[in-house]
Amino acid sequence: MLTRSDIPHVFLSDIDNITNMIVKEFPDVAKLTSIGQTWQERKLKVLELDARKLMGERGVKPIEGPTAAEKKKQSCSTSPSTGRCPKEN
Repeated sequence: MLTRSDIPHVFLSDIDNITNMIVKEFPDVAKLTSIGQTWQERKLKVLELDARKLMGERGVKPIEGPTAAEKKKQSCSTSPSTGRCPKEN
């Protein structure tokens, strides 16, 4: 689906077709929106995938755990002089 036999890349129209197909086949999970335009006046599209509502309806509970920010904070000791993680410098 993402490869073409005639050329070694995909066109914007291919990506549009794929994203539109995803939205059509998974309307409860996929949403396609525009967040503006390029300098060539093409739409900047975002494919949002969110299955939380669907999973909740099916009785699947989310996994409880630290957020990405909490994980980062736990894995980094801050420098006393900068107050930041040394990896961020």
